[in-house]
Amino acid sequence: MEGFTDDLMIPAETKIYYSKGKNLFKLVASAVFLFSGIIILMQKDYLLSAIFLAAGGFLIYLSLKRVANQRAQIILNAKGIWTVSAQFNAWRDISHENVYQEGKLSNYRKYLYYEYPPHKQENLSIDDYNIDQAELKRLLHIYRGRSMNEQT
Repeated sequence: MEGFTDDLMIPAETKIYYSKGKNLFKLVASAVFLFSGIIILMQKDYLLSAIFLAAGGFLIYLSLKRVANQRAQIILNAKGIWTVSAQFNAWRDISHENVYQEGKLSNYRKYLYYEYPPHKQENLSIDDYNIDQAELKRLLHIYRGRSMNEQT
């Protein structure tokens, strides 16, 4: 890979997990929904309280599930990429890898995207992970470069 400079501070393998901090914040916000539903229930607005209780309960469930999840969601190394949804793909099979965001202003989502055989695409939301868009792009470049250096 022309112009590739390895960063020796990057380990041989990087594992990316759900962010505990982001999901704990979502858990607290979900609890506000739940408690709002209880307050509305005491005011005898049953339909609105049911909506708040259901939304709060469901969001608490999702947040707790992610906080408790100890499994890596993305694993990067010189051999390839493993994701929770696409499993393992070798660098030689991966093309068009990118990290991008979609949406406007504060209402946007960030994704890891790549193509792999046979004619498949990974488009994984990374919003709830413990990595930002720029760092993931950097890691993709480094591990792809390491892979190319191993092949030569």
